[in-house]
Amino acid sequence: LKESYKKAITATDEMLKAKFREMFGKMEDRNGKLATGAICIGEIAELVTKGTTPTSIGFQFQDEGVNFLKAENITDDGRFMRETMMHISRACNDKLRRSQLMVGDYLFSIAGVIGRTAIVDESILPCNTNQAISIIRLKELSELDRAFFGVLLRSDFVLKQCELQQKQTAQANISLEDVRNIQIPLPPLSLQREFVAIADKAESAKANLKKSIAAIDQVMKGLING
Repeated sequence: LKESYKKAITATDEMLKAKFREMFGKMEDRNGKLATGAICIGEIAELVTKGTTPTSIGFQFQDEGVNFLKAENITDDGRFMRETMMHISRACNDKLRRSQLMVGDYLFSIAGVIGRTAIVDESILPCNTNQAISIIRLKELSELDRAFFGVLLRSDFVLKQCELQQKQTAQANISLEDVRNIQIPLPPLSLQREFVAIADKAESAKANLKKSIAAIDQVMKGLING
């Protein structure tokens, strides 16, 4: 049963990829780039930046204070794990003004693990981040549904572009310029919202399947431990 649930999760992912290709694939050229109806993130962003490791500028982490976010504090489905976050002083946060997070910022990991994504909300503020996470702050655009942009950042289409740009150093990474150059489709708002609705249903189905897997694991653990 557990394996069936895992296969269903994979099938749901594949369905969403197929739906993306069906709706927007005609925009792609042979290299996977968007030939028409394309726009780069750099064109729609007010800011694309990243943070710094506090210890590199003379500050230390501490038990309490301003939240400090790393890629490992973001789950694969875009949730924040506050209990695992480190903290910095307000003085350090003031020094790292460039990477102070704001509500509505999109976070996209660019080092270590590529493409882990989240949207900043009030629950983690005040918060800062390091150089492994890029911060994308969008302009106010009437032609872009922000939920659609969030779905795109998690899409296979964007991740494939990152793979093409990925550089191998001590760890896998892409640059801020690579992030600015990521292309996304900008179809009519009606199509954007249609795809968001489909993606939301897919994510809801996957969440329920994962809960079922976790419940099975819990039952098995109880049986083993008596």
